[in-house]
Amino acid sequence: MPTLPSILLSNGKFCRLPFIAGTNLDKGTVFTSNGSFDEEVINNLIIANFSPPFKSGTNSDLADTAQRIVEMYPNDPAQGSPFNTGNQTFDLPPQSKRAAAIEGDISFQSQRRLWCQTAAALGVQVFSYLFTQPQTPPSLGVYHGSEVRFVYCTNLYGSNRPRSNGSQVMRYVRPFRQPATNLNGAKIVEDTLNNGQLSSKTYLN
Repeated sequence: MPTLPSILLSNGKFCRLPFIAGTNLDKGTVFTSNGSFDEEVINNLIIANFSPPFKSGTNSDLADTAQRIVEMYPNDPAQGSPFNTGNQTFDLPPQSKRAAAIEGDISFQSQRRLWCQTAAALGVQVFSYLFTQPQTPPSLGVYHGSEVRFVYCTNLYGSNRPRSNGSQVMRYVRPFRQPATNLNGAKIVEDTLNNGQLSSKTYLN
């Protein structure tokens, strides 16, 4: 590639086709479930895993930026991921939910939103969703990959629920298999998920 994907995206150099993009509520949990986290460890992980090639500035600048990111996420389990689980820490280190929230946002949620916002601003028909169907185990929340069995209507756990919910998911996404001229069929997604508007395009969340 001639440069970083993020630069190409910001310059509008990408294939401008209608698309649907989604993420799960608790994307970061499976990547942080085995770690022992405190604020210093989280800072170091941000610097090691999410920092772009350094063109200018100093290591101090980088450390300050990582610290500001951490400060945006309170050290409060009730506000961490898996979300909507209160103060429960599932016998993990207290800051694990904080780390999972940061991991999920940096790696997945922010990327989805940036991609959708950039494409919509350039006139691409964009649909985006946040998958929130409760999963097991609760310690992982709506974890990375947990939507796959719903999308493909597979019954992995001896319950009718994934298959029935999977059929509903297929109703949402099936219009995107049609030619672009038929994408108005995707209005079922808009109506069902009570979307908001992003620029002049549809944003489901």
